[in-house]
Amino acid sequence: LHANGERAEGQEEPQGSVEPVSVGESGEDVPDPAPADVPLVANENSDIYTLVATYYNAMALGQSDVLTSIYDEITENERLRYEEMAKYLDYIPSFDIYTQSGLEAGSTLVYVCYTLCFVDHEEQVPGWQMFYVCDDGQGNLYIKNEKNFTEEEKNYIVMLSNQADVVDLNNRVTVEYNNLMEENPKLLAYIAEFGAQVDAAIGVALAAQNAEATPAPEEGQSPEGSTEGTDNQPQEPAVESGPQYATATTTVNVRSSDSEQ
Repeated sequence: LHANGERAEGQEEPQGSVEPVSVGESGEDVPDPAPADVPLVANENSDIYTLVATYYNAMALGQSDVLTSIYDEITENERLRYEEMAKYLDYIPSFDIYTQSGLEAGSTLVYVCYTLCFVDHEEQVPGWQMFYVCDDGQGNLYIKNEKNFTEEEKNYIVMLSNQADVVDLNNRVTVEYNNLMEENPKLLAYIAEFGAQVDAAIGVALAAQNAEATPAPEEGQSPEGSTEGTDNQPQEPAVESGPQYATATTTVNVRSSDSEQ
């Protein structure tokens, strides 16, 4: 559900997914371990609970304006993804919140284990997501976009995400997810299908925005790149733009765009 990294505009991740993901997956360089583990604990902060609840409620409803208000920054690509994803989400039955101390004072690593249901599907799909929550200095909390992480913050997050307690949390959710997909192959195909639909819709929307932003040629002037008035060579027919459809034939891990599952 949540993206771990942005692709070029117009080329979206095959992540429309809810595959459990974590920051600091295998293969990444892991910094030297901290002198002592930073404990992972169940959340008891009501402000963090309110922030997380606001996020998931807005995500399920596609309220990109609300999401913009609780992030330090949301890109146009991310805004479109939230709005498109909401068309396939029914509701979010539950979520549990765990926290670790952040790198700086007033910051917190927030891990959320959740279940969600898709439209016309009763199965509760498990996933997990990490947020880096900061205080704005006036007592208000916000979610920091991973694109704005400093190198120190990135290293700190990777280090903590490789602690045994966080790895155990990730593994538990991953096992639950994989078991559900094995028992419900049609659900897995649906996740891959709607992921492709979301990617296609975002590509079309971005292309339309780019076309609107391109200034129209002045009267009597040929459009940029046109061969009119030069060698009069025939032009290739334009390819009609529109949603594209794909059917999953193999196991596809579809992922969510914080730090979108």
